[in-house]
Amino acid sequence: MRGHDPVIALADATLRSGSNRCRSGYTVAMTTTPGTAPGTVRVTDGAEGLNGSDHDAFAAVLARTIAVLAEAGVDFAVLGGVASAGYGRARWTKDIDVFVRPEDADPALDALGANGFEIDRINPAWIFKANRDGVQVDLIFKGKGGIFLDDRMVSHVRPVTLAGVEVPAIGPEDLIVMKALSHDEESPRHWYDALGVLSSADIDWPYLLERARLGPNRVLALLHYALSVDVPVPTAAVRQLHDQVSANWS
Repeated sequence: MRGHDPVIALADATLRSGSNRCRSGYTVAMTTTPGTAPGTVRVTDGAEGLNGSDHDAFAAVLARTIAVLAEAGVDFAVLGGVASAGYGRARWTKDIDVFVRPEDADPALDALGANGFEIDRINPAWIFKANRDGVQVDLIFKGKGGIFLDDRMVSHVRPVTLAGVEVPAIGPEDLIVMKALSHDEESPRHWYDALGVLSSADIDWPYLLERARLGPNRVLALLHYALSVDVPVPTAAVRQLHDQVSANWS
């Protein structure tokens, strides 16, 4: 741990999948931690009033988590701050968020437990937790708005590299939808995470519109706000989503 600095930059994160390379040349009006470069994740140790993770061990535990779940044979995707940073949003994180199917939550947690993680079935409705070397792993199997990991999500997982670790990240389109639905007064970072991903990632717009059905009003609001801060959003996509939403107005 480095002095009393509550966060340290782990590494630049770059998208590693050919045609899915990040776009450049756009800026987004948002607030990031001073001194944090775009595409960098910073890990809090709790000094900012959060239940944080040990940043010195973060990369090793991230790699171990991915290896254990892959060996267990369960479908999974990394989301949260790690995925957001992988797609270009400079931000802090306090844990590793992993999305699994509900039927895979128990075997996934047991696999982590068998590989040196302390485990806790903290809330059987949506989340289990694991901890190793001071790093917290959140095993999520139900997202806000009743979102579950499904075949379409799995088929759109993209590899990103973070802190030297290749990470199977949830697709940027699914991440945007989940962040839009998770945004509330207590967690404004979700909104700005989504804007950062919209600005930086190569978006599959037909797929994003398909997934927006899970929260069309919230996603439409996000896209309108993105246009207001000059994030490059195709107006045709906004019109299409607006037509879908307004068709249900009485």
